[in-house]
Amino acid sequence: MQRQCVQCSKTFRIEDQDLEFYEKISVPPPTLCPDCRQQRRLAWRNERNLYERTCSLCHQTIISMYRPDTPYTIYCQPCWWSDRWESTDYAQAYNPQGSFFEQFSELQRQVPRVALANNNSENSPYCNFGDGNKNCYLVTSCNYNEDCFYGFWMVNNSDCGDLAYAMDNRMCYELVDCNNCNQVRYSQDCRDCNEAWLLYDCAGCSNCFGCTNLRMKQYYIFNKPYAPDAYTKLVQQYTQDRAHFNEALKQFSDLKKKSIQKYTKGTNNSNVTGGGIRNSHNAKYCFEVVEVVDSAYVFDGLRAKDCYDLAFFDETELCYECHSVIGYNMQFSTMCRTSPDTQYSDSCHNCKNVFGCVGLRNKQFHILNKAYSKSAYQKLRASIINDMTIAGEYGEFFPVNYSFFSYNETLAQDFYPLTKKHAAVFGWNWFDALTKVITEPISVVPDDIRLVSDDVVQAVFTCKQCQRRFKIIPQELSLYRRLGVQLPQYCFVCRQQQREQLRNPWKLFRRQCMCTQTSHGHQGRCVTEFETNYAPSSTAIIYCEHCYQKEIF
Repeated sequence: MQRQCVQCSKTFRIEDQDLEFYEKISVPPPTLCPDCRQQRRLAWRNERNLYERTCSLCHQTIISMYRPDTPYTIYCQPCWWSDRWESTDYAQAYNPQGSFFEQFSELQRQVPRVALANNNSENSPYCNFGDGNKNCYLVTSCNYNEDCFYGFWMVNNSDCGDLAYAMDNRMCYELVDCNNCNQVRYSQDCRDCNEAWLLYDCAGCSNCFGCTNLRMKQYYIFNKPYAPDAYTKLVQQYTQDRAHFNEALKQFSDLKKKSIQKYTKGTNNSNVTGGGIRNSHNAKYCFEVVEVVDSAYVFDGLRAKDCYDLAFFDETELCYECHSVIGYNMQFSTMCRTSPDTQYSDSCHNCKNVFGCVGLRNKQFHILNKAYSKSAYQKLRASIINDMTIAGEYGEFFPVNYSFFSYNETLAQDFYPLTKKHAAVFGWNWFDALTKVITEPISVVPDDIRLVSDDVVQAVFTCKQCQRRFKIIPQELSLYRRLGVQLPQYCFVCRQQQREQLRNPWKLFRRQCMCTQTSHGHQGRCVTEFETNYAPSSTAIIYCEHCYQKEIF
């Protein structure tokens, strides 16, 4: 089935297996293409734009993902999880004459919201969408990290800064898609590496600098072997100050352009398309997922079975058009956990059979936070679905213009960037003042970490890219000194954006292997075709699995 997206007007295809899934959960086929559906979900998730405000219950000053000027009641985490309030006190009756989305949005404005999604953390008040972090600062979508700062999608790292999509690393800085590394700086797509700088697609390497596509190597600089003493001396020259390091960056960039890159990144998969997929089977158009089975269009999560259109999930089954969820049989919902048979709900926990509810805990048979008998619930739910279907609402995730956040506060701006003017065309909100104005005198970023004094943590710097003001925290300075890296010239927001720009988009393109090596078992150019998230405009040299293995190993 071919459809035209009602938002971007592009044509997209709905396969027979997709229709079978929609029929299984009794929802109509989507009206938006996969990209626009993902954009709509991400426009409801603000991770790292945090604000000071007052808890509406205990009146303490708190850190919140919601701006003080938004029309929501915000509680700190202890208050929100306490028994000092009851979500059913905000119950409202359904009005068949009005829009369901408008009624649901009104309920969201009334029911208290938790300031941050920051669970079981220790000394990590500025973290969001995380579990079990200790001594961390501004890490988001991060779990079980210790002594880390400025990261996104980090799991089980310690003593690290400025990481993205990273697991099990120790004392590292500026990594993207790296696992199990120690004392590695400015590297991407590496694993099991130690004491290194500027690596790309390396594994099992130590004491390497500016290298690509290496396996189990030691004392290499720009892919050439050196004696240990000569290696140490040359690395010291390259890293002694910013000017010398920038020279090394340029050489590394030139070498990286010549590196061989596999068409997709992933391990132990069968019948999958996308990128960053591990231990999965029958996964279509998926990115950054682990243990996903019989699913499609799912992003950033662990363990999903028979699910479509999810972002940020764990242990889900039969879920559709949700973000930030855990559980079974949930559709069109956000921030819900272990609440089966739930639709169009928000921040509900340990519930069952709820529709259009906000902030419920341990409830069942509720609509708009109002309790019903089982039979009355089923009858009213069917009536609401009929009304929503007639209005063109049923089967759609919550509209972006009802989001708690302005578009440029959310992850949608990271992955689907818009200008204020473009956002206004869709009627989406925009926040013009994302940063707090700092009035202290502006300092110049020193070029040599060896010359930086302790009082640099009192200085205020200006981001070289966006002019945002930023500071260096003591934890940050300590890591820079131990690793011998220079102070950053960009704010943490721009640094995260730069890391994202190193990665491929969450889109797929049909391409052909670029290998021309006859020793790989083919004459002329390899004829293997594949779906990859390396765009045709990319200058990367892309190989199929067979040719990549032959060349690198």
